[in-house]
Amino acid sequence: MKLSFSGFVVFATLVTVPAFATDIPLKAPPPPVWTWTGIYFGLDAGYGAVTPNDPLTVTNNFGSTTTFPTTLHPTGAFAGAEIGANYQFNFLVVGLEADAQAANISGAYNNVFDTPGGNIASRSMSVNAFGTLRGRIGLALGPALLYGTGGFADTNISNFWQINSVATAQQTTNKTGSVWGGGVEFALGNGNSVKAEYQYFNIGSFAATVPVIPPNGVIITGSPVRNDFQTFRIGINHNFNWIGP
Repeated sequence: MKLSFSGFVVFATLVTVPAFATDIPLKAPPPPVWTWTGIYFGLDAGYGAVTPNDPLTVTNNFGSTTTFPTTLHPTGAFAGAEIGANYQFNFLVVGLEADAQAANISGAYNNVFDTPGGNIASRSMSVNAFGTLRGRIGLALGPALLYGTGGFADTNISNFWQINSVATAQQTTNKTGSVWGGGVEFALGNGNSVKAEYQYFNIGSFAATVPVIPPNGVIITGSPVRNDFQTFRIGINHNFNWIGP
């Protein structure tokens, strides 16, 4: 009888211990660690403004100079896409990004008189498209990324001026330069993020010397037209290698 009772106790213990063990709460898994490492693709749109140009001054080959008082300040919208890659070291994030944009950043004026000469000028300038290849470096603060960016810019820009309807300078061409800026990106989860970004484009200037048509021996040179512009954009990205909530 004693042996039977002891055996029962052993048997009951073996049966009940696993049952109690299933009720012991397991330790919660560690929270996911945010990281911006990965390849991403996104879409963006924004607003741009060309650095205001000083009034146009023209000089002919006989030494006469005149200035037209109106300032040209093209503005407008743009939209495009971007692709890039990040790598995160602790709180430091480094990366490379390329983007391409279609733009309508433009401005013009017509039939502006100088005073008191009575000469007439028309003028326009537009940024038609642009793209960049930039490095990025930033500070990761959980789901937020604060960063600076800079690199190479390629733009398609049109410039035009005409004096007295007889001297016309015009050019539409690709111009290269540099770009720099910064922004903030915030992770939404599932690899998606939104960003707001400022950029300044240093593209140089347009300067032209043209003859009067029909030819009469007069050649007109215009003051340089600055092509620099700045942009503010918002965008959404998807990181294909996202780790985090």
